[in-house]
Amino acid sequence: MGMKNILVINDEAHHCYREKPADDSDFTDGKGNQLTGAELKAAKAQAKKDNEAARLWISGLEAVNRKLVLARVIDLSATPFFLSGSGYAEAPCSRGR
Repeated sequence: MGMKNILVINDEAHHCYREKPADDSDFTDGKGNQLTGAELKAAKAQAKKDNEAARLWISGLEAVNRKLVLARVIDLSATPFFLSGSGYAEAPCSRGR
């Protein structure tokens, strides 16, 4: 293709990851209480869907990198939370007020 020095600006970076294996304790409500029963089952189903989409996006970036070589990937995200079920702990967020 002749393309060189490709810059990727990943505007929804919190949706682009390879998930770490999650266990039941990773699924909590907004107050930090562990989910159980139907809520846990629903959260796991949503996490599976989110993880599949995230894998697809990062796999695409890796494929482009193998074929064309990415010069840089800049990850941006305005979302101050993590995706439940990704296997990653919530990162601290500070907002100026």
